[in-house]
Amino acid sequence: MNRPGDSGPAPDRSTLLVTDVERIPAVLRAGGRPLPAGIPRRPDRVVLTGLGSSRYAALVVAPYLRDAGHSVVVEHASTAHPAP
Repeated sequence: MNRPGDSGPAPDRSTLLVTDVERIPAVLRAGGRPLPAGIPRRPDRVVLTGLGSSRYAALVVAPYLRDAGHSVVVEHASTAHPAP
């Protein structure tokens, strides 16, 4: 049942996810999207944040980024005092 003012049923989120995932190879082959003006191609520092499994994933990825020459810090998303 739609609420007044709704434009129709909500899209199926799983279909949207599959569509996004299926587009990844083409986007990567095309070199991704251009960065907006003012964002450096290679930032001076990367801060990865997360809670639970997303923080764990950040801890796994961080050494690979460091090996590639990036300055990387992993923080809890809830931290009140991020690393300088």
